[in-house]
Amino acid sequence: MRFDEISINSRVEMAVLFASYEARCVEVARALAKSGYHGEVRVYFCQDLLCDATRRNLATIESAFGRSVMAVPVSYVDPLPMVRSTTETQWSRSVLIDVTCFNRGNLFPFLWASGLGIRSYPEVTFAYTAPREYGTWLSREYEPPTNLLGFPGSSVFAEDRVLICLVGFETDRALSVIRAVEPSRVILTVGTIPTRAEFVARNRHAVEQVHGSAQYEIREIDVSHPGRSLTGLMEITDKIPSESAVHCAPFSTKLSCLGLWGLWLARHQMVRVWNAQPRMYNLRDYSKGGTSPRYFRLEW
Repeated sequence: MRFDEISINSRVEMAVLFASYEARCVEVARALAKSGYHGEVRVYFCQDLLCDATRRNLATIESAFGRSVMAVPVSYVDPLPMVRSTTETQWSRSVLIDVTCFNRGNLFPFLWASGLGIRSYPEVTFAYTAPREYGTWLSREYEPPTNLLGFPGSSVFAEDRVLICLVGFETDRALSVIRAVEPSRVILTVGTIPTRAEFVARNRHAVEQVHGSAQYEIREIDVSHPGRSLTGLMEITDKIPSESAVHCAPFSTKLSCLGLWGLWLARHQMVRVWNAQPRMYNLRDYSKGGTSPRYFRLEW
Protein backbone atom coordinates (compact mmCIF):
# COMPACT_ATOMS: atom_id res chain seq x y z
CA MET A 1 0.00 0.00 0.00
CA ARG A 2 1.05 3.60 -0.50
CA PHE A 3 -0.23 7.14 0.10
CA ASP A 4 -0.14 9.47 -2.91
CA GLU A 5 -0.54 13.20 -2.23
CA ILE A 6 -3.16 14.66 -4.56
CA SER A 7 -5.26 17.80 -5.00
CA ILE A 8 -8.75 17.99 -3.52
CA ASN A 9 -11.18 15.43 -4.93
CA SER A 10 -14.76 16.76 -4.93
CA ARG A 11 -16.01 13.67 -6.78
CA VAL A 12 -15.97 11.45 -3.71
CA GLU A 13 -19.35 10.08 -2.65
CA MET A 14 -18.96 10.36 1.13
CA ALA A 15 -17.03 12.76 3.35
CA VAL A 16 -16.23 11.76 6.94
CA LEU A 17 -15.32 14.71 9.18
CA PHE A 18 -14.68 15.24 12.89
CA ALA A 19 -15.77 18.43 14.68
CA SER A 20 -13.73 19.47 17.71
CA TYR A 21 -12.73 22.53 19.73
CA GLU A 22 -9.87 23.28 17.28
CA ALA A 23 -10.66 25.89 14.62
CA ARG A 24 -8.75 23.93 11.97
CA CYS A 25 -11.39 21.16 12.02
CA VAL A 26 -13.56 23.20 9.61
CA GLU A 27 -10.94 23.78 6.90
CA VAL A 28 -11.56 20.59 4.90
CA ALA A 29 -15.32 21.16 5.01
CA ARG A 30 -14.85 24.67 3.66
CA ALA A 31 -12.52 23.46 0.92
CA LEU A 32 -14.95 20.71 -0.10
CA ALA A 33 -17.89 23.12 -0.20
CA LYS A 34 -15.87 25.60 -2.26
CA SER A 35 -14.96 22.84 -4.74
CA GLY A 36 -18.65 22.06 -5.32
CA TYR A 37 -18.88 18.83 -3.34
CA HIS A 38 -22.41 17.38 -3.33
CA GLY A 39 -21.94 13.94 -1.74
CA GLU A 40 -22.93 12.56 1.64
CA VAL A 41 -21.45 14.26 4.72
CA ARG A 42 -21.02 12.47 8.06
CA VAL A 43 -19.53 14.50 10.89
CA TYR A 44 -18.56 12.95 14.24
CA PHE A 45 -18.21 14.88 17.49
CA CYS A 46 -17.51 13.89 21.09
CA GLN A 47 -20.73 14.43 22.99
CA ASP A 48 -18.94 14.14 26.34
CA LEU A 49 -16.37 16.81 25.40
CA LEU A 50 -18.76 19.46 24.10
CA CYS A 51 -17.85 23.10 24.56
CA ASP A 52 -18.85 26.35 22.87
CA ALA A 53 -16.00 26.09 20.36
CA THR A 54 -17.05 22.59 19.29
CA ARG A 55 -20.67 23.69 18.89
CA ARG A 56 -19.59 26.63 16.72
CA ASN A 57 -17.35 24.45 14.55
CA LEU A 58 -20.08 21.83 14.14
CA ALA A 59 -22.51 24.56 13.05
CA THR A 60 -19.92 25.89 10.59
CA ILE A 61 -19.49 22.46 9.02
CA GLU A 62 -23.24 21.95 8.81
CA SER A 63 -23.77 25.34 7.16
CA ALA A 64 -20.87 24.90 4.70
CA PHE A 65 -22.93 22.55 2.54
CA GLY A 66 -26.26 24.36 2.72
CA ARG A 67 -28.19 21.19 3.48
CA SER A 68 -28.69 18.50 6.10
CA VAL A 69 -25.51 16.90 7.43
CA MET A 70 -25.54 13.68 9.44
CA ALA A 71 -24.03 14.63 12.83
CA VAL A 72 -23.03 11.54 14.81
CA PRO A 73 -22.27 11.81 18.56
CA VAL A 74 -19.48 9.59 19.89
CA SER A 75 -17.40 9.55 23.08
CA TYR A 76 -13.81 10.53 23.76
CA VAL A 77 -13.53 7.98 26.59
CA ASP A 78 -15.52 5.07 25.13
CA PRO A 79 -14.75 3.73 21.62
CA LEU A 80 -17.92 1.62 21.36
CA PRO A 81 -20.22 4.38 19.99
CA MET A 82 -17.71 4.97 17.20
CA VAL A 83 -17.44 1.25 16.48
CA ARG A 84 -21.22 0.78 16.40
CA SER A 85 -21.73 3.75 14.08
CA THR A 86 -18.89 2.68 11.79
CA THR A 87 -19.95 -0.94 11.43
CA GLU A 88 -23.51 0.14 10.64
CA THR A 89 -22.37 2.50 7.87
CA GLN A 90 -22.76 1.55 4.23
CA TRP A 91 -19.39 2.60 2.83
CA SER A 92 -19.41 4.34 -0.52
CA ARG A 93 -17.20 3.36 -3.40
CA SER A 94 -15.26 6.59 -2.90
CA VAL A 95 -14.78 8.19 0.54
CA LEU A 96 -12.79 11.12 1.93
CA ILE A 97 -11.78 10.94 5.62
CA ASP A 98 -10.55 14.06 7.40
CA VAL A 99 -8.30 12.81 10.21
CA THR A 100 -7.30 16.29 11.43
CA CYS A 101 -9.22 16.36 14.73
CA PHE A 102 -10.07 12.72 15.36
CA ASN A 103 -8.82 11.88 18.84
CA ARG A 104 -6.69 8.72 18.86
CA GLY A 105 -9.17 6.80 20.96
CA ASN A 106 -11.68 7.15 18.11
CA LEU A 107 -9.41 7.25 15.05
CA PHE A 108 -7.87 3.79 15.43
CA PRO A 109 -11.17 2.01 16.31
CA PHE A 110 -12.75 3.83 13.35
CA LEU A 111 -10.07 2.55 10.96
CA TRP A 112 -10.42 -0.97 12.38
CA ALA A 113 -14.24 -1.07 12.44
CA SER A 114 -14.56 0.34 8.92
CA GLY A 115 -12.64 -2.67 7.61
CA LEU A 116 -10.58 -0.50 5.28
CA GLY A 117 -7.75 -2.66 4.01
CA ILE A 118 -9.24 -5.82 5.50
CA ARG A 119 -12.64 -6.73 4.11
CA SER A 120 -13.34 -3.93 1.64
CA TYR A 121 -11.33 -1.76 -0.72
CA PRO A 122 -13.19 1.44 -1.58
CA GLU A 123 -11.31 4.39 -3.01
CA VAL A 124 -10.04 6.22 0.06
CA THR A 125 -8.62 9.74 0.38
CA PHE A 126 -7.35 11.02 3.72
CA ALA A 127 -7.33 14.75 4.46
CA TYR A 128 -5.30 16.62 7.07
CA THR A 129 -4.94 20.27 8.11
CA ALA A 130 -1.87 21.16 10.17
CA PRO A 131 -2.09 23.97 12.74
CA ARG A 132 -0.12 27.17 12.40
CA GLU A 133 0.67 27.12 16.10
CA TYR A 134 0.23 24.82 19.09
CA GLY A 135 -0.56 25.95 22.62
CA THR A 136 2.03 25.89 25.39
CA TRP A 137 0.42 22.65 26.56
CA LEU A 138 -1.98 20.21 24.89
CA SER A 139 -3.25 17.79 27.52
CA ARG A 140 -2.66 16.77 31.14
CA GLU A 141 -3.46 14.07 33.69
CA TYR A 142 -3.64 10.76 31.84
CA GLU A 143 -5.73 7.69 32.47
CA PRO A 144 -3.82 4.41 32.86
CA PRO A 145 -2.64 3.38 29.35
CA THR A 146 -4.84 0.90 27.51
CA ASN A 147 -4.63 -1.13 24.33
CA LEU A 148 -6.61 0.58 21.55
CA LEU A 149 -9.67 -1.38 20.48
CA GLY A 150 -8.95 -3.51 17.42
CA PHE A 151 -5.16 -3.38 17.79
CA PRO A 152 -4.26 -6.07 20.37
CA GLY A 153 -1.15 -7.41 18.68
CA SER A 154 -0.09 -11.01 19.08
CA SER A 155 -1.62 -13.19 21.80
CA VAL A 156 1.64 -15.14 22.08
CA PHE A 157 3.66 -14.19 25.17
CA ALA A 158 7.08 -12.78 24.39
CA GLU A 159 9.74 -11.92 26.95
CA ASP A 160 11.28 -9.41 24.55
CA ARG A 161 8.90 -6.44 24.35
CA VAL A 162 9.90 -3.55 22.09
CA LEU A 163 8.07 -0.24 22.47
CA ILE A 164 8.16 2.23 19.57
CA CYS A 165 6.98 5.57 20.94
CA LEU A 166 6.09 8.39 18.55
CA VAL A 167 6.59 10.95 21.29
CA GLY A 168 5.00 14.16 20.01
CA PHE A 169 4.95 17.04 22.53
CA GLU A 170 3.40 15.37 25.60
CA THR A 171 6.24 14.01 27.70
CA ASP A 172 4.13 12.57 30.54
CA ARG A 173 1.86 10.79 28.07
CA ALA A 174 4.81 8.91 26.58
CA LEU A 175 6.29 8.13 29.99
CA SER A 176 3.00 6.68 31.22
CA VAL A 177 3.00 4.10 28.40
CA ILE A 178 6.65 3.20 29.01
CA ARG A 179 5.86 2.54 32.68
CA ALA A 180 2.77 0.48 31.82
CA VAL A 181 4.34 -1.71 29.12
CA GLU A 182 7.63 -2.26 31.00
CA PRO A 183 9.42 -2.93 27.70
CA SER A 184 12.81 -4.55 27.42
CA ARG A 185 13.69 -2.08 24.67
CA VAL A 186 12.39 1.45 23.96
CA ILE A 187 12.70 3.29 20.64
CA LEU A 188 11.74 6.96 20.74
CA THR A 189 11.03 8.73 17.45
CA VAL A 190 11.71 12.36 16.60
CA GLY A 191 9.31 13.67 13.98
CA THR A 192 11.09 15.49 11.16
CA ILE A 193 9.87 17.65 8.25
CA PRO A 194 6.74 19.07 9.91
CA THR A 195 4.87 22.20 8.82
CA ARG A 196 7.07 24.44 10.98
CA ALA A 197 10.70 24.12 12.07
CA GLU A 198 9.91 25.00 15.69
CA PHE A 199 7.71 21.89 15.89
CA VAL A 200 10.86 19.76 15.39
CA ALA A 201 12.70 21.63 18.14
CA ARG A 202 9.77 21.16 20.49
CA ASN A 203 9.54 17.46 19.64
CA ARG A 204 13.29 16.98 20.18
CA HIS A 205 13.00 18.64 23.59
CA ALA A 206 10.16 16.29 24.56
CA VAL A 207 12.17 13.25 23.38
CA GLU A 208 15.17 14.42 25.42
CA GLN A 209 12.96 14.72 28.51
CA VAL A 210 11.58 11.21 28.01
CA HIS A 211 15.05 9.86 27.29
CA GLY A 212 16.69 11.38 30.36
CA SER A 213 19.43 9.05 31.55
CA ALA A 214 17.65 5.89 30.40
CA GLN A 215 19.14 3.59 27.77
CA TYR A 216 16.54 4.36 25.14
CA GLU A 217 17.22 4.47 21.41
CA ILE A 218 16.27 7.49 19.30
CA ARG A 219 15.26 7.37 15.63
CA GLU A 220 14.05 10.02 13.22
CA ILE A 221 11.02 9.53 10.98
CA ASP A 222 9.12 11.85 8.67
CA VAL A 223 5.77 12.62 10.30
CA SER A 224 4.56 15.01 7.58
CA HIS A 225 3.46 12.28 5.14
CA PRO A 226 1.71 8.99 6.03
CA GLY A 227 3.62 7.03 3.39
CA ARG A 228 7.00 8.23 4.62
CA SER A 229 5.95 7.59 8.23
CA LEU A 230 5.06 4.05 7.18
CA THR A 231 8.43 3.61 5.50
CA GLY A 232 10.26 4.85 8.61
CA LEU A 233 8.31 2.50 10.87
CA MET A 234 8.90 -0.43 8.52
CA GLU A 235 12.64 0.26 8.59
CA ILE A 236 12.56 0.17 12.40
CA THR A 237 10.52 -3.05 12.65
CA ASP A 238 12.60 -4.76 9.95
CA LYS A 239 15.44 -4.84 12.48
CA ILE A 240 13.36 -6.23 15.35
CA PRO A 241 13.56 -10.02 15.80
CA SER A 242 10.41 -11.84 14.68
CA GLU A 243 9.97 -13.46 18.12
CA SER A 244 9.72 -10.04 19.81
CA ALA A 245 6.42 -8.40 20.72
CA VAL A 246 6.10 -4.94 19.18
CA HIS A 247 4.17 -2.23 21.03
CA CYS A 248 3.50 1.23 19.60
CA ALA A 249 2.39 4.52 21.18
CA PRO A 250 1.20 7.01 18.49
CA PHE A 251 1.48 10.49 20.04
CA SER A 252 2.89 12.38 17.05
CA THR A 253 0.91 13.78 14.08
CA LYS A 254 -2.28 12.19 12.76
CA LEU A 255 -0.39 11.56 9.50
CA SER A 256 2.09 9.41 11.44
CA CYS A 257 -0.92 7.64 12.99
CA LEU A 258 -1.97 6.69 9.45
CA GLY A 259 1.55 5.39 8.87
CA LEU A 260 1.25 3.24 12.00
CA TRP A 261 -2.12 1.96 10.79
CA GLY A 262 -0.39 0.97 7.53
CA LEU A 263 2.25 -0.87 9.55
CA TRP A 264 -0.49 -2.70 11.45
CA LEU A 265 -2.15 -3.73 8.18
CA ALA A 266 1.13 -5.14 6.92
CA ARG A 267 2.18 -6.78 10.21
CA HIS A 268 -0.85 -6.76 12.48
CA GLN A 269 0.10 -9.99 14.23
CA MET A 270 3.12 -8.29 15.80
CA VAL A 271 1.90 -4.75 16.51
CA ARG A 272 -0.02 -3.69 19.63
CA VAL A 273 -1.16 -0.06 19.77
CA TRP A 274 -1.50 1.87 23.04
CA ASN A 275 -3.14 5.09 24.15
CA ALA A 276 -3.01 7.15 27.34
CA GLN A 277 -6.29 9.05 27.39
CA PRO A 278 -6.00 12.63 28.73
CA ARG A 279 -8.32 13.70 31.52
CA MET A 280 -7.83 17.35 30.55
CA TYR A 281 -7.42 19.03 27.15
CA ASN A 282 -6.36 22.62 26.53
CA LEU A 283 -9.75 23.49 25.04
CA ARG A 284 -9.07 27.23 24.83
CA ASP A 285 -5.58 27.19 23.36
CA TYR A 286 -4.81 23.75 21.92
CA SER A 287 -3.88 25.19 18.51
CA LYS A 288 -4.28 28.32 16.44
CA GLY A 289 -5.16 28.62 12.78
CA GLY A 290 -4.74 26.05 10.08
CA THR A 291 -2.65 25.60 6.96
CA SER A 292 -4.14 24.58 3.62
CA PRO A 293 -5.56 21.04 3.81
CA ARG A 294 -3.55 18.22 2.23
CA TYR A 295 -5.00 15.10 0.64
CA PHE A 296 -3.54 11.59 0.41
CA ARG A 297 -5.12 8.93 -1.77
CA LEU A 298 -4.63 5.40 -0.48
CA GLU A 299 -3.40 3.00 -3.14
CA TRP A 300 -3.77 -0.68 -2.32
